[in-house]
Amino acid sequence: MTGRKGARPPTMLAARFAGDRRVVLEEKPVPVPGAGQVLVRVACCALCGSEREQYLHGYHHQQGHEVAGTVVEVGEGTRVLPGTPVVLYLTSFCG
Repeated sequence: MTGRKGARPPTMLAARFAGDRRVVLEEKPVPVPGAGQVLVRVACCALCGSEREQYLHGYHHQQGHEVAGTVVEVGEGTRVLPGTPVVLYLTSFCG
């Protein structure tokens, strides 16, 4: 996400495997967290061996399910506060 501090930018950059060992950056709308969800500003993201085939042949979702960052927005009913540093291992994702 880009934009001035405190302002909610309308878009963010997302990396996608495009096949043939290519990674492309795409501009996407910033998602709004729903109930029980948080929005994380990603500081770094790791890729693992399970993503090798997607890297080689392409995949329609943004990849990288090992993420570190900071919570910037929370949905209703969450117990995490904005500003909390987090490390995530995602098994379900949007995008």
